[in-house]
Amino acid sequence: MHPHSHLRRAIIVILGLGLFSLPALVAAQQSAAEESSTGRMRSEVTLGFRTVAVVSTPALQADDPAHSMLLSNMDDSRDGFVRVGQLNTDASISVGAAEIEVDEPEEADAGVTVGRYDLWLAGTSDGWRLHVAEAQAGAATQPFVSVVGSARLAHTTAAMASPTLTAGIVPTGSDAGELILRWGLHEWTTALEFAGPRVQVRARRESGVGADRSFEFDSSDLQRASRLGRRNIATATLPDGASLAVIYPRDLNVEDRDFSHLVSVAAGAVVRVTANAVIRLDIDAPLQFGDVTLETGNQGALRGAPGSYGVWLKRTAAGWRLVFNEEPDAWGSQHDPMFDVGEVDLEYSYEDDSSRSMSASVVMTTADQGQFVLVWGPHEWTADFAVAR
Repeated sequence: MHPHSHLRRAIIVILGLGLFSLPALVAAQQSAAEESSTGRMRSEVTLGFRTVAVVSTPALQADDPAHSMLLSNMDDSRDGFVRVGQLNTDASISVGAAEIEVDEPEEADAGVTVGRYDLWLAGTSDGWRLHVAEAQAGAATQPFVSVVGSARLAHTTAAMASPTLTAGIVPTGSDAGELILRWGLHEWTTALEFAGPRVQVRARRESGVGADRSFEFDSSDLQRASRLGRRNIATATLPDGASLAVIYPRDLNVEDRDFSHLVSVAAGAVVRVTANAVIRLDIDAPLQFGDVTLETGNQGALRGAPGSYGVWLKRTAAGWRLVFNEEPDAWGSQHDPMFDVGEVDLEYSYEDDSSRSMSASVVMTTADQGQFVLVWGPHEWTADFAVAR
């Protein structure tokens, strides 16, 4: 271990402490634990203490004859609908044109309401739509009821088929993200956007006065919350309950001075972020990025995490690479190549959208394959990975 590693981690934890929405984080963790045990997949994003998640089931097979009509490539044959998952949110949010209202606590220590909604994929002769409806118990197959709203889906043909349905959320800003559905050779997307900021609540509750005063909090919840003082988090939970989490800086937009470091970075150098910690990747299962294997247990018992890595963006003469480093809590300007474990090529694309602040996530494309996605302003990078069992 590098002699300064412990000091760097301590600095990060201290700087991250502040006011946190612990009830929301606890509710999200409990919900994820309940759903992962049923063999479902969960994609969750926490932006500014507001959490939205989409839950899907690998049981929806693209080659099932029951879905052949819906997944037909013929517009005049494509008809029908199927429940493809559930959306959970603890704050008001829009899904395309569908507006979802969730009551927020008025007092600091009030409980958090989590809204649960069914997502129905519908195909018609004039395009694809995603209907958001009040949740039904069990594996509902009957027509959706109590529709809250409907979102038109953008559709593309995927380069590779997804044998089972997968759903994921890719954050694209401090308040927004993109919902992605993949099934067979189909890929659908629609925008997500939170309606407003969350009421922040205290990290701990006090009771009594003077010598009788006591404080109540769970240390594991506090550790999780401390990460989010200046960062957001995106998590993918696999059918067996293993999770892959990306913790990244909040509110780094194109006007920030760190964006100039991206624009001016020299070939062979990593992009420096002077206002926050490096992007952190926590994994419960080994991941294979090209010829680079990220193992679990690389941090020992220091943080209790199965595997943790710092993730750096590197400019090369030919394009961009993703660098994995064994200092997951290094400051964003303190890359130490002595602790690099490997690097892989990134696919790069340019989108005409400069409103996107830096956001990073993992989104599953099958039950055991996925993509690491990094966006910043008009720039977008992706790297494929597989879960190495």
